[in-house]
Amino acid sequence: IGKGIALEMAHAGSDVCINYYSASPADDAAAEDVARQVREIGRRAIIYAADVSDRAALEGMFDEAEAQLGPVDVLVTNAITSTRSNILETRADDFEKTLKIGIFGVFHALQIFSRRLIARGQAATGAKGAAVHICSPHTKGPFKESLDYNVAKAGAHHLEPHPLLSGGGGDA
Repeated sequence: IGKGIALEMAHAGSDVCINYYSASPADDAAAEDVARQVREIGRRAIIYAADVSDRAALEGMFDEAEAQLGPVDVLVTNAITSTRSNILETRADDFEKTLKIGIFGVFHALQIFSRRLIARGQAATGAKGAAVHICSPHTKGPFKESLDYNVAKAGAHHLEPHPLLSGGGGDA
């Protein structure tokens, strides 16, 4: 999904910061391959390995993206993990990890993005930013044996209609 998002954003004319979780050299190579494909489209691309559940890491990613690509005016959140188990078998550590990535990661990214947009005075110039969260139909109809995934996607879904992000607050 992330690769498709990055390539479509490039085709639409955006430079792209590709954030990914690095668990192995193969992850690094895959992210670099997506960046290469973005560059072949004619757009600039950087890769950044930030754990989205770590707010400081996300701040660093935004800093690097802005230093290399300019102001971030479009944000797409997509990260998730899942253990694929039911309420009886789900370990608390796994459940917490999924919520940290799937809810707190979205919260951190949206808040950092929104605050930077406002700090730049982008709202005052009439320009708008766009925040897109890739959700799931399982926010309403749970996916079998995926308790952590279902709860995380449903929680992140409820961050979406925030007035600041939807334009109802007039601030972004």
